[in-house]
Amino acid sequence: MKSERRHELKENVLAHELVQFKDFYNKYGKWLITCLFVVLLGWLSYRLYRSSVNKTLADQTLQFDSAQNDLLMGDSQQREAAARTLADLARSAKDSILAGRAAARLGDYYVEELRRALPGNRPEADEHLANARRYYKLILDKHVDSDVLAARASFGLGALAQDLGEHDEARAHFKKVSSFAQFGSLLALRAKEQLAMLKKAPTSVSFSQPAAAPAGLPDRPEPPTTAATTEPASQPESK
Repeated sequence: MKSERRHELKENVLAHELVQFKDFYNKYGKWLITCLFVVLLGWLSYRLYRSSVNKTLADQTLQFDSAQNDLLMGDSQQREAAARTLADLARSAKDSILAGRAAARLGDYYVEELRRALPGNRPEADEHLANARRYYKLILDKHVDSDVLAARASFGLGALAQDLGEHDEARAHFKKVSSFAQFGSLLALRAKEQLAMLKKAPTSVSFSQPAAAPAGLPDRPEPPTTAATTEPASQPESK
């Protein structure tokens, strides 16, 4: 008797719960299904977006590596095309560090072109100087959160100012290098060397005189020294 009673009570409780569930589903079921669908759709969209971003970043990294190789090994046309590729990456790369690296490499490239143009083609040299400064300053404006890139840009600007004879500006940029670069790093040591050189520097210098090259560039060779003119040997008097 008791077992039958318990069974009947269980059936009543189950029936009551089913009725409640049916009422709940009728009231909120469509809304819940819609929410689940939206969540699922959002998750799929995010996955597709991340996949697209990762693919774009991989493609841009390959473009950067290829452009760097062309700047080192390519002919003049390949170097110009590589510079355009790096300019696009500096403006629109998905990864800010990649964009900063592209800007830094462009700054170095225009310094190289500047020194190729001098002393014969001053207008072209002025254009390269403006471009080098523009891309170094772009790093300090947009990528200062990267200490390595900021130190590299500050060193490049300091070297350019030193070449122009703008010693106060050069000192300011070289001093900034130590605030970005790790103490004892190669770039910090080079900046310290340039500051020591500036203490002995003449009041003005020109691009034709040796100066430290920006980070990532080989130092320019020393210019040949002009040999002192000597008096011609006196000829014996003819008798």
